[in-house]
Amino acid sequence: MINKRLLIKYFNIMASKYKIISIIILLMGIAVFLTSCDPEEYLDPTNRVLHYVKNNTNDDLIIKRSHGTSVIQESTIILKKDSIALFSTGALAKETNYFETIFQNIVIDISIFIYSKDSVLLKTWNRFYTDNTQKQFFRESDWVKRVYEKNEGKIYKYHEYTFTINQEDLN
Repeated sequence: MINKRLLIKYFNIMASKYKIISIIILLMGIAVFLTSCDPEEYLDPTNRVLHYVKNNTNDDLIIKRSHGTSVIQESTIILKKDSIALFSTGALAKETNYFETIFQNIVIDISIFIYSKDSVLLKTWNRFYTDNTQKQFFRESDWVKRVYEKNEGKIYKYHEYTFTINQEDLN
């Protein structure tokens, strides 16, 4: 018959070995994490992204953003004629496609609706509709990009995109 004391001692030894191995793996993971990234960069990213929409038409416009089938009211922008408005912002820690921050990590369908001030629908742009013959809101090449640096106690790199809505875009 197996001695109970011997069996308990064996399991205690095995448990302590696995505990030591687990602690070593945890410490190695922490060391790799701390040396592979700059935590400050993730807390205060140096890349800023700004998306502006410019109204170059003769009338005031209402812009609504929709995710799927519901129009989200808080993403409504009233854009006076000959004016520009901030559409979205983002901050990124790494080099990437900065334009895509306009999607705000949304993988479902997104549409932009342009209305007259009288609430008449003038134009709809859909994220997945890619007609090459017309200007598209979600196509980066239809935006004007400007990159510049600004010292705000730390050097920030700004990636500024501007989409201009012209009268002919609404026809």
